[in-house]
Amino acid sequence: MKIISIFSKNWQIKILAILVSLFLWMYAATVETSVKNFPAEIPVSAINLTPGYVAILEKDTVSISISAETGTWGKLSSSSFSAYVDLAGLTPGTHSVAINVATQVSGVSIVSKNPSVMNLTIEPAIEKDVPVTAKIVGSAAENMVAGEVIFSPDVVKLSGPQSLIDGIGQATAEIVLNGERESFSKSVILSAEDSKGNKIRNITFVPKTVSAQVLIVAASNVKSLGIKVVTAGSLAPGYSISSITTDPSSVTIYGSTEAVRLMNSVPTQVVNISGLSKSLSANTGLSLPLGVKVDGNPEIKITIVVVKDLSAKSVSVPISSKNLAPGLRISSITPSAVDIIVSGPAEKIANLSALDLLITLDLSGYGTGTANFTLDNNNFSGPAGIVLLSISSPEVSISIE
Repeated sequence: MKIISIFSKNWQIKILAILVSLFLWMYAATVETSVKNFPAEIPVSAINLTPGYVAILEKDTVSISISAETGTWGKLSSSSFSAYVDLAGLTPGTHSVAINVATQVSGVSIVSKNPSVMNLTIEPAIEKDVPVTAKIVGSAAENMVAGEVIFSPDVVKLSGPQSLIDGIGQATAEIVLNGERESFSKSVILSAEDSKGNKIRNITFVPKTVSAQVLIVAASNVKSLGIKVVTAGSLAPGYSISSITTDPSSVTIYGSTEAVRLMNSVPTQVVNISGLSKSLSANTGLSLPLGVKVDGNPEIKITIVVVKDLSAKSVSVPISSKNLAPGLRISSITPSAVDIIVSGPAEKIANLSALDLLITLDLSGYGTGTANFTLDNNNFSGPAGIVLLSISSPEVSISIE
C-alpha cells in the first residue's frame, strides 16, 4: 500500500519531473561538442591580387578539423566555410603564404588546417583566343557515331599565367554519349587538357560554357588503316630515330562515310620525344576525328628506336702484319697503305686518326716468296662502335725473304 501511495500521490508533478529530465538529457545530447576532421575539402581562393597578375596555387583545396555541436554536423557542407590566401602587397615570383579558413556558422570553430601554409607563384596574366574542339566520351547507339559538332561560339577567350597559356592551343568541350540515336544540343563546360588528358588548373575561359549541337549519324563505312605515330619535340643532340613501330600495325575503323573516306592513316595521340637519348616503348591512344570509331581496343603500343647519329670518314691506314715465322722478313708490301672509309658515332669519328685503326695481314704458315691478299672486315680492327664501310684498293701483295 505504501508503494502504491508513493506513486499515486502528486503523480502529475512526478510525470512533469520525468519529462523535464528527459528534455534536459536530449538538450545536453544535442549540444555536446565534438572535434574531428571535416569530411570534404574546402576550395582555396586568392584575394587582393594585383590587377593584371594571376596566382598559380600549389594546391586548390585545404583539409580542416573543426569543433561543432553534435546537432550541427549534419547541417554543414563545403559552402559553410571559406578558405583563402591574402596576396596583398606580394610581387611577381614564388611565395609561401598562410591559408585562412573562416565560417559564419554559429557554434563552429576551426581547430586546424592541412596544409596551413601554401606555396604559390604570381605571374603576369595574358589572354588569347582559342578554337573550341570536341572530345567525345562514350558511344552512341549501335551502328551510330557522333558526326560533326557545331559550337556557338566556336572561338573563346583564354586567360591565365603566361607559362600555361603559351602551351594551350584549344578549348576542350567534353561531349558524353550514352546510346543516343538522334542529334541533340547541350551546354558544355570548357576545359584545357595536357598531353595526358589531365585538366589544366589556374586558367579561365570566357565564356565558361558553349552550346554544342551534336550530330548523330549512321556508321555506314568500314576501313582498315595503318597507324601513324605523331611525335613532338626534338631528340637529345647527337641522336636520331632509327625506326618506329606499332603493335598492332593497323586498326579497323568505322564511321560516317565522309569521315572515313578522308582518312588514309590513323594518327596516335602526340608522343613527346623532347630530349630523348634512348629507345622508348609505351602505350598511347589514337586520335580519331569526329564521326570515326575504332573497332576493338583504342590503345596501342609504340616502340621508337633511338640511335646515336653516325658519321663517316676516310682514313689512310698503313698495312701491318702478324705471325711471321722466325727468321723471315718482309721485303715489300704493295700498296703499303690503303684508304678506308669508316663510320660510327659522330663524336668518335671527329677525333679518329690512323693511329686508332689497323689493317693487319695474318702471315701464319707463309714462307719465302710472294703472297697475295684481298682485304676485308677480317683484316680490320678499331675502337668499339667504329665500323669498316669500304677499302679503296683491297688487293695487296707481300714479298717475304
